Amino acid sequence: MAQETTAQQQEQPQGIIELCNGTTEDGTKFYAYILVRPDKYMEFKQKIQSGEAIKFEEYGEIIAAGEGEEPPEDVKNAMEEQFGADHNFMQKVEDEIKRLVENPTEDDKERIAEMQKFMDEQGLTEKMQAEIEKLDLNMDENTEGNA
Repeated sequence: MAQETTAQQQEQPQGIIELCNGTTEDGTKFYAYILVRPDKYMEFKQKIQSGEAIKFEEYGEIIAAGEGEEPPEDVKNAMEEQFGADHNFMQKVEDEIKRLVENPTEDDKERIAEMQKFMDEQGLTEKMQAEIEKLDLNMDENTEGNA
């Protein structure tokens, strides 16, 4: 039975699932689930953030796609069942960050200090700050348009 599980795991595609939305050259809105190769993930995210045209196949495999801004519920359910996609992942991350900021435990504080040290050593603090500033600017622009 252990060998069967191993064989199944080898057949299961490996990667990070990203739900992308966009517009084709002819103006059609689309969604696409991309199984991004882990070694291409950061490059993929940078390309997406740049707003440039992207060839998804260069970064992984298109596992589902269709017309419209958002996938229908049956497609979302299939992605969750077949690939373990979590459509609430970012909300969970935001909730955990909020908890860490508002009510950190002693263990949290130690882990945060260790992460900060690592990030500083790797030069990631400045990169992350730049990304946060970009997000803040985008949020400000979106808020101003809705005011």
